[in-house]
Amino acid sequence: MVTNNLLDFTSECYGVDKSTFHFISDSTNQIYSFKKEGRDYILRFSNRPAEKINEVKAEMFAMGC
Repeated sequence: MVTNNLLDFTSECYGVDKSTFHFISDSTNQIYSFKKEGRDYILRFSNRPAEKINEVKAEMFAMGC
């Protein structure tokens, strides 16, 4: 579960106004949308183990990130 502390940390790390975070869904991942500099973004929190980092990077690459 994503805590307020994690959202605060994410906000600080990425320079995002926390008030722009909008919860979308909670299934395997917790998904939020947010705005930064007038653009829309998606933020996904995942509980995947560190060993799966290459799979996550491959997903991001396939999505054009």
